[in-house]
Amino acid sequence: MVTPLPRPNQYNASSQFIPHTAYNRCLDLEDQHKQVSQHVRLDVLVCARFLGYMILEAPTDEGRMDVASEIVRCAKTGDIGLQDLAESYKNHFFRVFYSSGCRTPAPTHPSFYNKEEYVYSLSATAASHAKSKQLALERDDFSCVLTGKTDTPSIENDLVKIPQSVVPTVTRASHILNWSASEGLTDDNRNYAAAADAVLNRFGGIDVIKEFDGSNLHRLENILSLSSDACTWFSDSRIWLERDSQGLPNTYRPSSTKPSVYLAEIPNIISFSTPDPERLPLPDPRYLAVHVACARVAHMSGAAEYIHKVLRDMEETDVLRNDGPSDALYHALVRLL
Repeated sequence: MVTPLPRPNQYNASSQFIPHTAYNRCLDLEDQHKQVSQHVRLDVLVCARFLGYMILEAPTDEGRMDVASEIVRCAKTGDIGLQDLAESYKNHFFRVFYSSGCRTPAPTHPSFYNKEEYVYSLSATAASHAKSKQLALERDDFSCVLTGKTDTPSIENDLVKIPQSVVPTVTRASHILNWSASEGLTDDNRNYAAAADAVLNRFGGIDVIKEFDGSNLHRLENILSLSSDACTWFSDSRIWLERDSQGLPNTYRPSSTKPSVYLAEIPNIISFSTPDPERLPLPDPRYLAVHVACARVAHMSGAAEYIHKVLRDMEETDVLRNDGPSDALYHALVRLL
């Protein structure tokens, strides 16, 4: 899916001067990448495309202007400044990309006598990942929202009427955006985390500290019930959900790096619904939009190949198999990126 930056420059030189100037600088770096010395871990060509696609794919106008302004500022120090900026953004994107949730065993439901007892056991808000999984399953009809396969523990506990042609699966509560709080980190890592938060705030228009602090990371607006495979693919951004072109509310079109592989069991259109909008809110379109932007930027620039290689190498050396907290794993990973 790696794709050269689109040409010509789509931004008006007068009315969109900063995005126009920034995008031209990315095009120049793309053209000259063979003559530029590599200064960071990403290839120069990947750096050029990463920055260019960040301009193109920003989910908000404010995010686009912020990225473009940073590119113009860093371009004053030459190609090295642009490479440093791309490397920094790549690491911050990884903070959103990486989640250990789909690499660990799925939690099982406790036993209940009936669905009413199950529902009664849940509070109105999700205070933990386990509880948010249960609430999300109730909202999502005890099924994977992408494949429609029915959650096996829910079948075993008689929480769902077994469909005539049931296809069972083990579901997981997948975060749309992964974010880990900075408590307990060293000063250097805390400063780095704050910088990553600021990038996401500006790029996606989401105040992650306010919206994801503490147990809010597990809010239902940030959770999808997904089968184990779909969870892994969504977490790795091999699958993402783009807004329906007709503008229908809570309706999305699944996209992928390899549609014939990852979308084979997924319908062309996905519509979210809930039996109780207040207690069981739907996934937030803003979070899904940022996930889309991160996925498209990473894959079209070629940065995703680099990130996935780091993950594969770490899995082979058992780094990702420990049961440590995700924030500690994240900061260990960033040092290798």
